[in-house]
Amino acid sequence: MALNKRGKEWEEYDNAVRWMVITVVLSVIVTIILALAAMPLGYLLGSGISKDTLNDVSKYFALVFERPSYLYSRYWSWFKQLFNYHGDFSFSLWIPILPFLSRPYHRRHNQPLPFSVQHSRFRQTGRT
Repeated sequence: MALNKRGKEWEEYDNAVRWMVITVVLSVIVTIILALAAMPLGYLLGSGISKDTLNDVSKYFALVFERPSYLYSRYWSWFKQLFNYHGDFSFSLWIPILPFLSRPYHRRHNQPLPFSVQHSRFRQTGRT
């Protein structure tokens, strides 16, 4: 195994890299799912759930999977709609923002990770 060849001193680094990769992969998956589901969810909340609206949602998914650029055009239309909206607060109008909120928090490269030895309470107090 590669970790055995590198030695114990690399164990914390390898664990940190593994967690960062897992975090990025999970955040990309969640962002994609939210990008696909947020637009129809906002439509359903604003228009109500009926046979016609569910039919519109199924057409939306068929069109997105057939032509992925349609998703980008819908978000561009949503941005323009949001910018030009001057009415009362509408929760259904803000639902499509969810994919943008699901991105992970980015740290500066010189900040230690919260699960590293540098943040350990034993390291701060001098106890081992």
